[in-house]
Amino acid sequence: MCIMHINSSPKTLKTANLLGAVAGLVNNRLEEELKVHPNANSTASAALNVIGMFGVCSIGQLAKGLCLSHSAMVRLTEKMELSGWVSRLAGEDKRVVNLELTVSGKKHLRDVLDTRLGTLKPIVSKLSATHQKQLEKILSLLIEDSVR
Repeated sequence: MCIMHINSSPKTLKTANLLGAVAGLVNNRLEEELKVHPNANSTASAALNVIGMFGVCSIGQLAKGLCLSHSAMVRLTEKMELSGWVSRLAGEDKRVVNLELTVSGKKHLRDVLDTRLGTLKPIVSKLSATHQKQLEKILSLLIEDSVR
């Protein structure tokens, strides 16, 4: 489809393109920095981050939050298990598999968060304090909307 025929205002289109460009830049930098282990990637890092935030998380919840199919999340879970980062917990409902971080997973998550901060701080620090607060509010809105 020709870009001129998209039913969006030029301003919305420009904003979407800029967001996509920044997302791509950030993702590429994080992928480069986080690829220190064969099973380490930004999706695994995001999964560990979510489990770390909530303590225990089901495979289904993770799949929804990370916008992955259930089968893709199961494969990622198996890789994280093989790496020693997560362990499975049986839930009351035997169909639900919950995950929690292992000691090794918590350490890896700390390393991931340190790496993420080191990678993103130079980008964010280019913004004024006011712009950083505005960006935080905008990103929070986008994140909240994506997990509902």
